Amino acid sequence: MTAVPALSAGPPGAAPLPVLRDDLVLHEGPRARDGSPTWTLYDPAANRFFRIGWAEFEMLARWGLGTAEAVAGSVSRETPIRAETEAVADLARFVEASGLVAVRGERAVAALVERQARRRTALPLWMLKNYLFLRVPLLRPDRFLDAALPWLAWLFTPAFLRVVGLTALLGLFLVVRQWETFTHGFLHVVTPEGMLMTGAALLAAKVLHEFGHAFAAKRYGCRVPSMGVALLVLWPVLWTDTTDAWRLRSRRQRLAIDGAGIVVELALAAFASVAWVLLPDGPLRTGAYLLAGVTWIATLAVNLNPLMRFDGYFLLSDWLDVPNLQDRSFALARWRLRELLFGFGDPPPESMAASRRRWLIAYAAAVWVYRFFLFLAIALLVYHLAFKLLGLFLFVVEIVWFIVRPIWTELRVWSSRRRDLRVNRNTVLAFGMLAALVALAVVPWHGKVSAPALLRAEREAVLYAPGPGRIAGMAGGTGTAVAEGAAVFRLSSPDLDHQIEGARLKIAGMQTQIGLDAADPEMARRAEVAWQELLASAAELEALIAQRDLLTLRAHFPGVLADVPRWIVPGTWVAEGEALGILRSAQAWTVEAFAAEADLERLRGAARASFLPDDLDVGPVPLRVVRVDLAATRALAEPDLASVHGGPIAVRQGRDGELVPETPVYRVLLAPEAAIRPPAYALLGQVAVEAPAESLVGRLWRHAVAVAVRESGF
Repeated sequence: MTAVPALSAGPPGAAPLPVLRDDLVLHEGPRARDGSPTWTLYDPAANRFFRIGWAEFEMLARWGLGTAEAVAGSVSRETPIRAETEAVADLARFVEASGLVAVRGERAVAALVERQARRRTALPLWMLKNYLFLRVPLLRPDRFLDAALPWLAWLFTPAFLRVVGLTALLGLFLVVRQWETFTHGFLHVVTPEGMLMTGAALLAAKVLHEFGHAFAAKRYGCRVPSMGVALLVLWPVLWTDTTDAWRLRSRRQRLAIDGAGIVVELALAAFASVAWVLLPDGPLRTGAYLLAGVTWIATLAVNLNPLMRFDGYFLLSDWLDVPNLQDRSFALARWRLRELLFGFGDPPPESMAASRRRWLIAYAAAVWVYRFFLFLAIALLVYHLAFKLLGLFLFVVEIVWFIVRPIWTELRVWSSRRRDLRVNRNTVLAFGMLAALVALAVVPWHGKVSAPALLRAEREAVLYAPGPGRIAGMAGGTGTAVAEGAAVFRLSSPDLDHQIEGARLKIAGMQTQIGLDAADPEMARRAEVAWQELLASAAELEALIAQRDLLTLRAHFPGVLADVPRWIVPGTWVAEGEALGILRSAQAWTVEAFAAEADLERLRGAARASFLPDDLDVGPVPLRVVRVDLAATRALAEPDLASVHGGPIAVRQGRDGELVPETPVYRVLLAPEAAIRPPAYALLGQVAVEAPAESLVGRLWRHAVAVAVRESGF
């Protein structure tokens, strides 16, 4: 529905008024907030409604007088309203622009054809508009709704609504009691089967949602001409045409139609939540879980959002009794912005209380901020979902159409009225802030490159127990300095010692037996066999001794022990492969950083940097750049930096468990400029590299060019 706006005054004219179409229908409307009567003008050809006030009604009632001057004079004489000729002329322009006039005569037909030609969209622009929003009717449900409504009348009874409310409270109570189980079930959604079932549940909920609107409208005598699907940036959204509801005088009835879909989804969520708790494990319980989760989230996060034109918006519009809430609030916000900045002295687009005007302006500002981030997110989503070149093109279309175009349109209005502007304090302050922001974006001041980094020892070895045994001795705990070749951990194995002792006794016995056999000529023939057995036993003893020697872990380089568990003390039994600690080099330390692709060019000539650890107890560490990799890192070798382990670099798990960065990052190796006190563990932090200064605009431009080249495959 469209409310007749207060148009700018034009010169009065004695020219004949345009003839209104004969098929227009006028309904009595609801009372306005000030108690004055309103009427609803219905255009059946376009299925549109226009809300008009008392003054417009009186003018249209005398439209047959033929001229604006005659209509204004009649209204002023016969009613308490003081009508001006300019107001009648404004109304005439409005009804003509809205297509409410009859087309008669060659000149009128020619004007209509010319107007339609101007509205005709070129094919490329038509494709772009329909890509952004395409509405496809699928059903004409009016006859079906008439036939089915008597069978479903019980759904609109207070008793059923009370049952739904009680069930919703019970369902929420039961879900909260099993909240951990309920939330962990969302892991099933990310599987292919789960996504398919979620899509089916969402489709079923949305179909019932739209039929909720349709049956509610039909219950109050409204016509529902069509239902279908709209493609909003290629995302399917179901819709129901309930435009006929605007002829209802009762605001409560319009609110009931607006909220019927939400009530249906809440009823589904309530019954599905109770079913999920009561049903045994199986397909039915899984379906109830998905239906409950989808409907709760879709209702609360999407349908009730008043900042987009979904159910929440129409509920707010009818609750405030402000038709065309967004268009009217946007007009007020633009008027207020222009007056604050330039003081044009224009009257408000419409007359209303100051508090109500402030509320609508605040609502418009909230919508603009919300839309900015929403459209930016949609642009990024389209960019990632489409193939390279198409994704880049659609990303630009989203940004230009939804963000740049409205700003450019407003700037053109400012430019066209530059002779009317009056410089004031707000003008100076606003343009001063704008100049500062431009300077901040254009002037090269950003002279450092930041990147997530890890300070670690250049050489590092994890010490594992080579076999089961008891710790017989150790160099010390965490922080103990160890010289190269020194024993760090010495393990003993009684079983291995017993085998060594047995092997020695066996060898001694064999040696004695060989000596005795040498004195007997008959036994001398067996000497060769005995010697072979002796050599085998000696080799076995040597292997056992080597195995025992392996139980002593020695340092292959000078370093410091770290991460030694507190329970590792002499006398403790450990299993094979158990980690006993880490040996880190005491002198050679390195910093491994991962820079973004946009910073790669500035890092090539960089030499000095500093490491800023996340641990506030450790101060900055001066560094020098050793090497910058020319190829992006395919797999992150440092798990501490990966997002899956709480690190700052976004990664995904590869097929082989590799940590694959989501965006290109390049490894930068740095070394401390002077000897530092070795920390007991590796340190996470940020590296700040001194690089040539760069402006934000230059940085964004280089990043955009790099993305364009990479994604287009050039």
